[in-house]
Amino acid sequence: SRTLKSKDVARRDFNLRVSGSVQSEYRKKGSGSSYGDKTKIALPKVFIEEFTLPVMNVVLQYIHTGSCYIMTSHLPSLIAAADRFDLPELREACLKVLPSAISFDSIINMLNTMEHYIQFKSVKIMLQKLLEFVDQNIKEVLSLSDFCNLSEHVLQLVFVRDLDIDEIVKFRSAIKWGRNYCTKHEGKDLKTVLQQLINKIQFHLIRPRDIMQVVYPTGVVPEHKLIMALAFQADPRSVEGIKGAPVLEHTV
Repeated sequence: SRTLKSKDVARRDFNLRVSGSVQSEYRKKGSGSSYGDKTKIALPKVFIEEFTLPVMNVVLQYIHTGSCYIMTSHLPSLIAAADRFDLPELREACLKVLPSAISFDSIINMLNTMEHYIQFKSVKIMLQKLLEFVDQNIKEVLSLSDFCNLSEHVLQLVFVRDLDIDEIVKFRSAIKWGRNYCTKHEGKDLKTVLQQLINKIQFHLIRPRDIMQVVYPTGVVPEHKLIMALAFQADPRSVEGIKGAPVLEHTV
């Protein structure tokens, strides 16, 4: 099997077998009996708003035929649908193909789509796999052209992890994301937009030079946070509320 990419329209056929109970039930409904005769019984309309039409088409194809095509762009929604409609074999197939489907082309879209289905258990498993990929490739992910399309909630999930990057890199990424957000949403204030993300950055781990030359001029960080960060670096005992941080060399 080959790696699946979100920009790739190729599909993968899993040829999954439907359990006898599900298959027989659908055969019974379509067998020409009075149950399936619309002239004898009015079938209720069922509205399923959680999933798009393409995803539901895949689910129905699987239920009726026992096989389906799984596309990378559908994976988060399809895993959620497998949970929603109790289709364990489909769920296992999606989770099996997931590692080969995660790539730099697909990671942003998957993270954003996953956010809509986080209430499903299998989606939480998927989220963990996606975040592990981010952990291992954080510098590349932050430099992706579509990084700024991440939702704020997902970006917060990324920022609170133990990432192998400097805090100043996180700050610059937050600024880039925030400016892009303000461009798309006219009238939004950068400082307000970044308020929650700023709380996920450990400014006491940023060197004084970068605090003064990079962070302070943006005006998005409350001055008391920067003063506390600088004070901690000068004397950790002088500041309360900042725990377990190494003392940086005071270089300006």
